[in-house]
Amino acid sequence: MKKYLFLPLFFISSFLYADEGEVSVQLFKHAIHAKEENVVFSPFSLREAMGMCYLGAERRTFEEIRDSLSFPQTKETFLHTFSKPQGFESCYGFTYKEVLLREQYREILTKNYGASFFPYTSPADTTKRINAWVDEKTHHNIPTLLSEQSVAQSNFILLNAIYFKKSWQKTFNKELTKDEPFYLSKGGKKKVPTMHNRDELLYYENQKMQFLSMPFAGDGTNEHYTAYIILPKEGAFSAVKKALSHKRISRWAEKAQGLDVRLWLPKVKIEASTQCTSLLEKMGIHDAFSPDKASFTTMSPHRLCISEVLQKATLTMDEEGAEAAAATAIVFTRCSCVEPPPKPIEMRCDHPYFVLIVENSKKLPIFMAQITDPS
Repeated sequence: MKKYLFLPLFFISSFLYADEGEVSVQLFKHAIHAKEENVVFSPFSLREAMGMCYLGAERRTFEEIRDSLSFPQTKETFLHTFSKPQGFESCYGFTYKEVLLREQYREILTKNYGASFFPYTSPADTTKRINAWVDEKTHHNIPTLLSEQSVAQSNFILLNAIYFKKSWQKTFNKELTKDEPFYLSKGGKKKVPTMHNRDELLYYENQKMQFLSMPFAGDGTNEHYTAYIILPKEGAFSAVKKALSHKRISRWAEKAQGLDVRLWLPKVKIEASTQCTSLLEKMGIHDAFSPDKASFTTMSPHRLCISEVLQKATLTMDEEGAEAAAATAIVFTRCSCVEPPPKPIEMRCDHPYFVLIVENSKKLPIFMAQITDPS
């Protein structure tokens, strides 16, 4: 019997735009298309980096980025509503060589975003400083983002790095964690460290999947975060994967009720790299990558186009909580052109399942992951 493990992780935040949730899920579905291996991906980090591109774009380049990623109709509205997230860290950076940046655009990066500037020296030195910045901002979860070759071939680079760490509202008892079988996507099984808990949790199920909501401990801010676990039933992995949408996930969350649940959940530590150019093209962004059509005249008087969009992300889940980090680089080049208690519901995550981390007032993804081997 062939099984797949699917583990998307969402961070949700109330400062984002109304359609961002659906855009985020679609980006994730493009990221995992035809993949069976572990994937962790942050649509939030990608959109944050692309937001800086949007502010430098003009003509059809601007329209494609705006419409494909559900940014506001005008740059003025975007800047007026922009704010950094609460509850996790989001940082920005940039470097450039052999091109001029328009002063107004540079001020947007440094003042509105608080972006760090890396003066370009040599490819080796600039790469070292960028990677050191990413390593610091992701709390040493992503020590290397860019290669020296990517930096050497670039004329302008935009960066975003985000970091999230929260404890479960009710932590798992480490003494109950033990090796349990996990059924792999390509067949077979292996034993992996599996956490166990029994508690009253928000739970919903239908014919194809089980859905569980696991809150994180609050930190005194208005933002609160939750993990959603989505466990497709036997034979339903592909159907659940295809059906994923922000609207549907939100509806499952709304239907969840507090029930007595026994949970088996593997410990997870994964990392992944995603080349995001094809994802953005599938979303409808084309001109930004074309030497003949790209228009970033608000950024620079020189003709620039995007040559590479790269993201690295990590996810760890254990008895204490969850930790996740992501970094995204957008690389530009100059264009040549009282009854007895009922029996508890059992939810044993020993085969394909989903996890989402959400802020409770809105359901807008930031991190998403696919896991095919939790070991």
